[in-house]
Amino acid sequence: MNALRLALAFLKIGILSFGGGYAGITFIEQEIVKVRGWMPQNEFIRGLALAQLAPGPVMTNLAAFIGYRLKGIPGGALAILSLLFPSFCLVLLIAALFGRFSASSSFQAILNGVTPAILGILAAVTARLALAHLRSALPILLALVSFTLIFCLNIHSLYVVLGSVLIAVVLALKGRNNTC
Repeated sequence: MNALRLALAFLKIGILSFGGGYAGITFIEQEIVKVRGWMPQNEFIRGLALAQLAPGPVMTNLAAFIGYRLKGIPGGALAILSLLFPSFCLVLLIAALFGRFSASSSFQAILNGVTPAILGILAAVTARLALAHLRSALPILLALVSFTLIFCLNIHSLYVVLGSVLIAVVLALKGRNNTC
């Protein structure tokens, strides 16, 4: 795996990933884990967890993680630049043309058509992550409690993540103490 192949892979991801960060995760996983085999599934999931914890866009953070794991710091930078380049060009084009087309009914129809597809992609990502990680009662319970706290009770997601991390650390320490 050389730097050019890394750049082309993330350029492809940047061109074909519609719907933003979480919607693009499935495409990154497909390209990096399944098609190219550059990273095992469990390492990808760990990278995704780190990308979600770090500040900033999840796709950019994940690209940095993957690039770094494959080619060090230059690989991380190359993956980020390659991922963002198509979006950068597209945003410049849209900014130049937005005034002309924003009131167009065809443009509004395109936006209305894309929204359900993006929601479907987000649901698929959520289901994949759940199936990959929720294999016992405790993670399922934590996922349901997290959903309830965030969706129903409007608790900030930061507090939910910190609470989950605290629970995981306590359980890990408790398990370590039981084996000594």
